[in-house]
Amino acid sequence: MNPLYEVLLSWAIVLSGYAAPGEAPEVMIVSHEYLEQAACEGRHCKVMGWFPPGQTIYIDEFYCSEQNSQFQFVLPILQLYAFLH
Repeated sequence: MNPLYEVLLSWAIVLSGYAAPGEAPEVMIVSHEYLEQAACEGRHCKVMGWFPPGQTIYIDEFYCSEQNSQFQFVLPILQLYAFLH
């Protein structure tokens, strides 16, 4: 588990009073075009990731490259969002 996610999750559990989740949501790496279609109803938008109802987080493939350090921050935030919803 990502160390940043562990810290954020522990604080979310303490502050929200929710029980710890049994398992983390599945993460799917998809194209930006897919996210624009699915999350932005086909409009151009700056979406980085999307968590629709269910247990899957969709992440823009741009943020998953080794050259892009933003991924280490985007994924834990989306995982935390999934936990709180």
